[in-house]
Amino acid sequence: MEIARDLILATPTERVRAELAACCTQRKPPDRLRRLAEGDRAARQELDAALAVYFSELLAPQRRLIDDAVHNHRAHHSRDLLEGGAERLLRALSPCIRWEPPTLIADYPRDGDLHLRGRGISLIPSFFCTGRPITLIDPGLPPVLVYPASRRSDGADTLDGLPELLGRTRAMALCALSSPCSTGELAVRIGVSIASASKHASVLRRARLITSTRRGCEVVHALTPLGREVAQGRRRGSWCGE
Repeated sequence: MEIARDLILATPTERVRAELAACCTQRKPPDRLRRLAEGDRAARQELDAALAVYFSELLAPQRRLIDDAVHNHRAHHSRDLLEGGAERLLRALSPCIRWEPPTLIADYPRDGDLHLRGRGISLIPSFFCTGRPITLIDPGLPPVLVYPASRRSDGADTLDGLPELLGRTRAMALCALSSPCSTGELAVRIGVSIASASKHASVLRRARLITSTRRGCEVVHALTPLGREVAQGRRRGSWCGE
């Protein structure tokens, strides 16, 4: 959050003025916004303080929920990319986005076309984006499409209790192995380094929750019957010998 606040404070006055003007086309901006547009230092400090309070009081208590939602969304669609390529990823990205080759169609608030002309586009799932995707106003900036992150993910219900038992990331690794994958693919699915994914896989293997088989130059991990039952919550109550 500190980095984001520093970036906001460092925004050039000309850009602040232009963006505020675009937001206030139908009404006169309030005094605080006008002072920001004029480059008033005190106004920026007030904004910075307000952002800090907003984050600590409203966002920080929900940080785990927010992080989990975005993490699970990325893991799910990383699996789409690995198993079905870009075609499958784009087709399953979001209910508000449709892939009609070669065009990506979004339910944007207003009509418009964004021509990439050989450039890439960053697809960013957001916990705070609801209903419709959004993009940057300035066409000169790198193309970005921010879209709603799914609040539900594969295995969301199966994680109940597992983080306390295995640790959050290791529980995610277990559930991410609903289909076999290599160490590199596992790292992508759960958003960690390959070295970290290898370590988590080693612990799960020693616990007899997964198997690891070398195939060529890769090691492929898969759930054991016990691991599948644990991941799917079928053995609830059995940890005490019930």
